[in-house]
Amino acid sequence: MIALQNHDYEAAVAAYDNIEELEPRMMSNYMKAYLLRARELMENGSWRAAVPHLKAAAYYSPRRDGFNQLARFYEAEALYRDGKYQDARAILTDLYNLQALRGRKEGNLITYNMAYTYFKEEDYERAQRWFQSYLEGDPSVQGADAETRIADCYFLRGDYVTAVAAYERQMTDYPDPDNLYPAYRAGVASGLTGDNQRKVHFLEAAKLASPSAPYYGESLYELGRAYVALKDNDDAVRAFRTLRSTTQDPALECRALLELGMIARNDGKGDEAIGYYKQVVEKGGDYADDALLAIESIYRTREDPEAYLAYVNSLGSKANRTEAQKEEVYFSSAEQVYLSGDYSKAIGTLQAYLEKYPKAAYGAKARFYLAECYRINGNREQAADLYLAAMDQGLDGALSESALVQYALLNFDMGNFGKAYGAFLKVKETAKMEANSKLAVIGLMRSAFKARQWDDAFVCARDVMDLKSGDAALEREALYVRAKSYMSTSRRDLALADFRTLSADPSTSEGAEAAYLLIQDQYDRGSFDDIPEEVFAFSAKAAGQNYWLAKAFIVLGDTYAERGELTQARATFESIRDGYTAEGPQDDVLDQVELRLRKLQK
Repeated sequence: MIALQNHDYEAAVAAYDNIEELEPRMMSNYMKAYLLRARELMENGSWRAAVPHLKAAAYYSPRRDGFNQLARFYEAEALYRDGKYQDARAILTDLYNLQALRGRKEGNLITYNMAYTYFKEEDYERAQRWFQSYLEGDPSVQGADAETRIADCYFLRGDYVTAVAAYERQMTDYPDPDNLYPAYRAGVASGLTGDNQRKVHFLEAAKLASPSAPYYGESLYELGRAYVALKDNDDAVRAFRTLRSTTQDPALECRALLELGMIARNDGKGDEAIGYYKQVVEKGGDYADDALLAIESIYRTREDPEAYLAYVNSLGSKANRTEAQKEEVYFSSAEQVYLSGDYSKAIGTLQAYLEKYPKAAYGAKARFYLAECYRINGNREQAADLYLAAMDQGLDGALSESALVQYALLNFDMGNFGKAYGAFLKVKETAKMEANSKLAVIGLMRSAFKARQWDDAFVCARDVMDLKSGDAALEREALYVRAKSYMSTSRRDLALADFRTLSADPSTSEGAEAAYLLIQDQYDRGSFDDIPEEVFAFSAKAAGQNYWLAKAFIVLGDTYAERGELTQARATFESIRDGYTAEGPQDDVLDQVELRLRKLQK
């Protein structure tokens, strides 16, 4: 209960796990602790770890109970994020049949989430029906996406006419010049029906969008092709040249060059066409062979084989690649997309490479790049899995060290402190870079501390102090960890000595907590006389440390109550209640104050 009141849900869950048989009055708080801990894990991107907590949260309540339904809704979300679509759908189906969570945003999203489980499994007919069901409710949260996915369902089932109408409806209902996806798909669908005028109509939306907008390059490419189909070569050239000047995708640039070469060749500008095709060959990739064939065709038409052979001989191995060379080119193209900084697109190209080459020679490096893309996009679990896979596949050198560091940091951020500790330990043992060695020492201290491995935390704090980094904040943190480790292993006098050192600067978070703990220690020992003076002295120096200052004033109120000065105690608690603003969901100050005020009213 203390842990729960202090919003330390990890500790609350750990404590409940040690209770063999819960009394009925405990069950409500047991469920609350597990749900709140699960939400912490989900906020950190640790979806798999949240699932057992959510199951525990729902265990003691009936299916029709709102709390049970909320816990199972988030369990379904966590399973979906982990790719377990059927398991997620089983829960969502039950919630839907129960008409669960009516009036809540989660209840409104049940049909939307159900639709996505089918969409991910490529069951587009069922997905379309569930997205439609969602739109018939209150689509205020995900309406734009649901309408887009309905159109996608028609498109992916080959019903292009209906898809165009659906994309057009989405653009009317949710206008956004930088959301080119519906216009792009509507344009492609129009082209597939042979209506190039309509294709141009939709794809010209790219002219009003920012070049950084997603699907900007793809839209320009398809717009250029539509102009070509309509024999509007001038507009086609402008579209392809704009694409070349704005894209950082090597594949799109090569495709634009091939189109420019074809237009020049059809206009009788052979040298200009050869210039475009040679640029494609120089860039390599999947389109180099097409460019070589086009160059060969032009030289044959000119009856100038000597010039063609001279050019081919100058290319060396580029003109005749082995399978290994082709794989290298494929990987290089994917690598270039990653290096360009377009991480969302890089995910697709790198995954395609790994699918095409299951025994990829560059598999470890590709997985490292994928991990980096997922990490940058905020998908922590996928990133951690891929860093581990890359290392297991033999990633070496600086990339291996970087992967291990990122794996350790991600696990720490997700609250997997035991895994983080093990990874940081390996970094410490193997790192070649001094900065990573230092990072490992610091990471070991923080991981051990967060994992409540007090003996390890104490040793690691000493190692951080031995760094003599000159970083005052880090040295203060290490002293704080040592003090808390002392306190948690019943070495109270040593802990209090460190807290006194820290309390000299109560404007820092560590110093403020230390000052509060020293005041609390006086109260615990029944030494009430000096507490008012200590609290007011703390208040004069605790700039910006409102939480710990408020906690200290709670001790002051408790002191007045212990001395029988109930009016003064009530006034102290009321002043905190009226003047304090909670700093986050784990802030327990106002809860503690309300508890005390209720006791004083009895």
